[in-house]
Amino acid sequence: MDPQKAADSIEQFYEIGLQSLEDHPSRFHSGEAAKAAKKAGLTPTMLGRVRKFADPDRGCTPNQLEHLIKTCRKGPHPVTREHLVRLMSLSKSDRRRMAKRKLDDIT
Repeated sequence: MDPQKAADSIEQFYEIGLQSLEDHPSRFHSGEAAKAAKKAGLTPTMLGRVRKFADPDRGCTPNQLEHLIKTCRKGPHPVTREHLVRLMSLSKSDRRRMAKRKLDDIT
């Protein structure tokens, strides 16, 4: 994937998560996740991962996002949304360790 497209895709992913967190700051009630996911054009599982990614306490802070985007744009092997989806399934400490190792490999 083109590094610029990957970076743009990650920014869009983050923005969808932020918007969802603004619209629904707490956990979804029964049926709300499916409606919100449909509105965002995602599956409920993907929406959960997007929300987790955009949550600074559970995912990525704005500064971390900026660093990630800069690293993606450098290429040649950018981090993609698919990488982030996989990372969001790990604990925060495991994500940090894996992301640092991968980013160190490509910078």
